[in-house]
Amino acid sequence: LDDTSELIETHDNATSQEQIEDIADWRQKTDIHHWVVVGSYSTIDNAQRAIADIENKQLGLFVTHIKLGSMFAVVIFGDHELESCEEFKHEHGDEFPQLWIHTPKRYK
Repeated sequence: LDDTSELIETHDNATSQEQIEDIADWRQKTDIHHWVVVGSYSTIDNAQRAIADIENKQLGLFVTHIKLGSMFAVVIFGDHELESCEEFKHEHGDEFPQLWIHTPKRYK
């Protein structure tokens, strides 16, 4: 199993600080080619409000934003492999039916 598969498997049971730190590791990767996006916003303030709302509802779910053109996309997962993002999207589709995967053109 790669690191991403292990993160996905432990995500639903993230109750200890150790597990939460493992989940956050995806944000430290420099080779992320695909992002699971919850929504995109025209201002950083709106994106930060969305991030706060998600963090308040989902214990252990790490959220950040990336810049997409003039918009701020709120992302909840990222990985080098598209399949890992598709699996994450599928597993969390009930919680976030609006999820979509963004892949920058340079990685398509």
